[in-house]
Amino acid sequence: MNAIYGYRTFRSMKNEVLWKEANSYSAVLLIRYGIAMVIIGTLISLIVRQELAAMFSVRG
Repeated sequence: MNAIYGYRTFRSMKNEVLWKEANSYSAVLLIRYGIAMVIIGTLISLIVRQELAAMFSVRG
């Protein structure tokens, strides 16, 4: 158990079993959401680049 890093809530810090379970669960969630954010960010960056290129190529 660590008071500096990890998934720290009052309940998760009650005992070692809850601490390990909470941290392994939150680690899986962080990985899943991280992968989703990379995919979404990549798609958005591709869309924004195309729109910006079209916007800068048209002169009015």
